Amino acid sequence: MMTAIFKKQDAMTLTELLISSILVGVVITGAMSADFAVRTWQKRIEHRTMAQMDLARALEQITKDVKSVIGRGAESYAAPSLPFTRAIHYRSDSANKIFQLCLRQDPDITVAGDEYYVVYEYPNWAIAARICRYEWPAQDMSSPKTNYDGSLLAVPDQAEFFKINLDGTTLESIEITLTTRPDPSQSVDPQKNPAFSLTTTLMPTGISQ
Repeated sequence: MMTAIFKKQDAMTLTELLISSILVGVVITGAMSADFAVRTWQKRIEHRTMAQMDLARALEQITKDVKSVIGRGAESYAAPSLPFTRAIHYRSDSANKIFQLCLRQDPDITVAGDEYYVVYEYPNWAIAARICRYEWPAQDMSSPKTNYDGSLLAVPDQAEFFKINLDGTTLESIEITLTTRPDPSQSVDPQKNPAFSLTTTLMPTGISQ
């Protein structure tokens, strides 16, 4: 009688136990893989969002400074000849990848001596492949730079971030093109590290020719 009872009891065989263990392992591995994929995707989205925000912020700042330029004419230079006297001074050296855009500002036209230049410069010598922004008093550009922003935007590929369009000696417009990517230290990858660009064409209303 007792033997019959034991025979009727259900018990897992070694094979069933192994199969169950494998199935549990597959479920756990799948769950971990899904969690890792979700976290990786979220991190990628965050990096893309930050890159786009940096791009928009930089373009907004440059646009603001270009629109508030006050003065006469635009002039290019191979090397700075101080003091600057024009509304816009710029250096566009493609061979050496050196680009500088100097924009004259005058907070109060009724007050003499408060003029200064906003300078956008590539490369930032302290942090390679970045545009930096700083200010120089127009009356004494040998004085220290102020309001220095050394990491305005990472531009690993698009060094020439502006183009001055002239009709003879008359300024027609300033074209700003900014390009960046989530990880500037890595090459462009459409899926993992896409490039983002913004372009605008501006004409300072306060400039005289």
